[in-house]
Amino acid sequence: MKIRTKAVIIIYASLSIFISLFALLVLKTFENQVRIRSLDMGEQYVSALAVNVSSRIEATRLRADAIQRILLNYPENPAERRSWLARELATLSVEEQDIDGIWVVMLPNVFDGMDAQFINDNTEFGDDIGRIQMYASRGDISFLGAKSLDIQNNEDIRYVLHKQRAKIVTLADRKMINSFVVSRTGMSLMVPIKNPETQVVYGVLGVDISPDFLFKNMQRVSAPLHWEHIFIQSSHQNILFEKMGETSSILIDDNLINKIHAVSKQEMNGERRLGRQSVFFSHDINPRRRHQYTFVSVIHSLNREENWVISYTVDNKNMLINVDRLQQMIRAGIIIVLICMAIIVYVSVTLVMRRLISINNSMHNVISGERDLTQRIKISGNDELRDLAYNFNHLIGYIQRLVHDVKKNAKRLDKTSQALSREMTDSKENLMGLQQGIYGLVISIENDLTGLVEETAGLTVSVVDRIEGLEKLVTLQGQDTTQSTEMIEEMVQSIKETSAIMESVSGEYAQLLAAGEIGRMRQALVQARVKDVVKTSVKLEEANHLIEQIANQTNLLAMNAAIEAAHAGNVGLGFAVVADEISSLAEMASEQSRRIGEELTLVHQTIAAIEELSESSEEAYRQVFTGINTLASLVTEAGDAIHEQSMEGSEVVRSLAIIKDSVAEVQVAAQFMRSHGVLIGDRMQQFSDKMMADRDGIEFLVAVVENVLQATTEFNDLVSTNSRVSSELRALMNKFKI
Repeated sequence: MKIRTKAVIIIYASLSIFISLFALLVLKTFENQVRIRSLDMGEQYVSALAVNVSSRIEATRLRADAIQRILLNYPENPAERRSWLARELATLSVEEQDIDGIWVVMLPNVFDGMDAQFINDNTEFGDDIGRIQMYASRGDISFLGAKSLDIQNNEDIRYVLHKQRAKIVTLADRKMINSFVVSRTGMSLMVPIKNPETQVVYGVLGVDISPDFLFKNMQRVSAPLHWEHIFIQSSHQNILFEKMGETSSILIDDNLINKIHAVSKQEMNGERRLGRQSVFFSHDINPRRRHQYTFVSVIHSLNREENWVISYTVDNKNMLINVDRLQQMIRAGIIIVLICMAIIVYVSVTLVMRRLISINNSMHNVISGERDLTQRIKISGNDELRDLAYNFNHLIGYIQRLVHDVKKNAKRLDKTSQALSREMTDSKENLMGLQQGIYGLVISIENDLTGLVEETAGLTVSVVDRIEGLEKLVTLQGQDTTQSTEMIEEMVQSIKETSAIMESVSGEYAQLLAAGEIGRMRQALVQARVKDVVKTSVKLEEANHLIEQIANQTNLLAMNAAIEAAHAGNVGLGFAVVADEISSLAEMASEQSRRIGEELTLVHQTIAAIEELSESSEEAYRQVFTGINTLASLVTEAGDAIHEQSMEGSEVVRSLAIIKDSVAEVQVAAQFMRSHGVLIGDRMQQFSDKMMADRDGIEFLVAVVENVLQATTEFNDLVSTNSRVSSELRALMNKFKI
């Protein structure tokens, strides 16, 4: 696999992993933020519902209190009071459209003191002891119909009379069935009939209302989340109101009701803070065991001992609004970013590797079979690649000049060898002719001895002259061989020096790599410091979120205080001013929290920019390391190529040494032949003088000629060897293109 492919794969894989992890982190962070926001909205919504119902109950109590004050304006004449009370109740039942019925139970002999006269007189609204019991609905007035004993034993009546406080009861809360029937339409709000001036309690006034009247205003509170169900239960765990969502599949089981009751009981006992309260329940609603968030808040129903609780349940998937859409957007964004990053990384790596590929191709052309010494690397830039290209070009130029000189001397050596070969051929032919002449001389010594001796002497002189010419050619060839040897040895020495330079360059690259590692470690330290800053900013965000929650809680407290101040009337004006100030402070705190959040957002953006720069710097370090490793491999290849050139140069030196030795041997043989040629001349002269007298001299001459012929044959072999070595040297030099 090529370095470019490896770099692209590694960088792309690293970026893919980083972007995927970052997207997952962003998605989880967004999911947590959405969940926190949904929890806050759910708490605010259930608190708003509780306040809405509480205000409705309080408004009904105020209306009941106004009615009981009207009933205190009875006539002076006791005999007229019962009929007057009946008319007033009938009129009020018509005027109060939202009230289903109004009933009154007076204490014995308190209202008119005439109970004894109306015992069991239902037309005058007297019960079995004559006390007043009336019920009015839409203008109709009737006897309530309860037994006196049932009224005396009724806990709700006794609570209102004893505590002199209002109380609301429901039809579901009735503990026993008797003749005292209230809450005929669902609920009754009872208040004591009490004269504020004399503090005299006359009895109990009750107004019957329906659950729809009490809970219908909850629809005006906009739900921030799609809910599964809303229901209200009393302190006796009786469900007073229940509404399911349009697509809800949740069944309200006893387990959920018991949990909600436990939370409301803890709040009413002071174990938890009053107001809004969110609780997470995991209960079986179907085989998939979905999770829901149930928000619980206490509804103040006039007496703390019997407060109601309202619950608002939301499925977990509805808590995470727009998270699915964000997931789809993030997936699409990741795919687009990865495609863009793949293109950018491929183009960047291709641009960076282009010069390395050019240098590698040039080196390959030099060290390949063609050995093109005319190849040069284009020098550009101002980095290590430029220095490497410059040194390589300088080395190739020097080697080119040396090879050119060697090839030139090899051509001269070849020409000299060819001339020497021709001379040796002629000398051999002359010696063979001399040998034949001597043989002929022996045969015809008596016939033409004198002419043959003269011819032999001439041939001997010719042989000596040719041997002298041959000796000169051999000497010239030896000089050329010596010069070629010196040049090639100088070339081999230069190659060795270049190899040492390559080893030095490799050491410099190792130091550069170590320095880069130190820079990358410092870069990692900077990234660690940036992560510490991110953790600190996250803690600041948590603190800011806590401030925002406190501001929201304070705002809710101010709203409750304003409601209580409105109930108190003129007495609560000062309290209302304080509530307004608290609300203003809460808004200021919320505004400051928002500004702090914006500043923290800017800080996060700055940190993200720093992280991006750090990642870019780390990527630059990675590319530098890749380039250094590539250069190191190229330097290694160049060193191998130079080593190969050094080996071939050494081979050339050895060949030239063989040629030099051959030339020396040829010189020795030529000197030997020349000395023997002179000796032949002398002998021929002696032979000329003594041939006729000494036949042994002729035989000795034949032996000398044979020796010279043998030496000539050996010399010819040496010349052939010299020619062969010269041809090999030329073939070796022709491998280099100059």
